Amino acid sequence: MASSVPEPPATPWYVSSTSTTITIGWNNSADNGGSPVTLFNVYVASGVSGDTFSLIGSTEDLEFTLDNTVHTQFITGQIYKFQVTAINSIGESQPSLDVDVLLKPLPSAPAAPTIDLSRSTLTSAYVQWTSPGTDTTGYRLYMSLQGEGIFRLIYDGSTNNEVTYANVTGLITGESYSFYVEALNFNGVGTPSAETFAYICLAPWGFAVPLYVSSTKTSITIAWKPPLLDGGCPIYTYQLYVNDVLTDDAVITKRPYLQTYTISGLTLVGQSYSIKLTALNYNGQVTTDTLSVILAAVPDTPSVVPYQDFTQTTGT
Repeated sequence: MASSVPEPPATPWYVSSTSTTITIGWNNSADNGGSPVTLFNVYVASGVSGDTFSLIGSTEDLEFTLDNTVHTQFITGQIYKFQVTAINSIGESQPSLDVDVLLKPLPSAPAAPTIDLSRSTLTSAYVQWTSPGTDTTGYRLYMSLQGEGIFRLIYDGSTNNEVTYANVTGLITGESYSFYVEALNFNGVGTPSAETFAYICLAPWGFAVPLYVSSTKTSITIAWKPPLLDGGCPIYTYQLYVNDVLTDDAVITKRPYLQTYTISGLTLVGQSYSIKLTALNYNGQVTTDTLSVILAAVPDTPSVVPYQDFTQTTGT
């Protein structure tokens, strides 16, 4: 059977790009026409709607890189259309279908998204992020239960680069979730951001002033009740302030079950001490009003039993 020119190669695809290079790849012709394909020609036209193709290079490989430091007519930030033909001993095939590529790299990784607690609720998280740079066409946000590692797409703004937030609803109060975002441009998806971990709860609320229990010349014992509302996440620690200075006593740290504490080592007998507590959960804190206590011991019980001195008593 007589040989013929090959069928066109498969449609080329985007491989990679920088601000100066574009690399495309393709598959060989499904039918070489009875004679091995020995060369591929690569043609380029300018713009998405461009239809005037010029030969830019030839290769024996299934990949080609355009470099605008060599081919200086190609401009960073412009879109170019590529076609590929296959050549055997008989001649050159018809061109492949074309692929459009932007002469710029994929977007950089955005910074890890953040959670705006002022716009979040007990069942939602207001997730926001910043653009990694220009030429971004949009963003995708992914979410997983923390530790599960199975992320699903929860916001697809691939074609809307003006929106850099998503209000994610239907979440479970007290659960923790992981979020990451990726930016897209004309060529595809860039490197994803680092993950952000978020608990679905609000700051605690309603923490009453601590109560005075007792005191000595060197200590004050106080008691308290937990906040009325924990915000949806458990209180994990209390912080104690004496005269507006945060104490570093490990006895109270990360012991949310405590409801009484003795402040020891005090020295200013007769002076007033101001005492307050802060309760913290994973998303915020609440602080009591201040309790003021004079450092002093309760007087000793009198040692003499009271009696009436009748010699000093008058009839009136």
